[in-house]
Amino acid sequence: HSFSVGMFSWFPLFFPLKEPLRVPPGATVNCSIWRRSDDGRVWYEWCAEVVTIADHSRETMAGGEASTVVWGTSSIHNPG
Repeated sequence: HSFSVGMFSWFPLFFPLKEPLRVPPGATVNCSIWRRSDDGRVWYEWCAEVVTIADHSRETMAGGEASTVVWGTSSIHNPG
């Protein structure tokens, strides 16, 4: 099995950032979380980035792909 029978693990998580990120209206916050391990321990590393879709309405309407603009990125937190 890839899970523990009868175990409930859908609880809220709190991953703090060392420095605040500015999030403008309409932006998206993407969070990446990695589970790391070595021979004796397990830990998690995480970072966040703030992105928006670039305003290229003519290109997007003509079938082009919308590009993203990165407003800010946190450092990787809790490195092993």
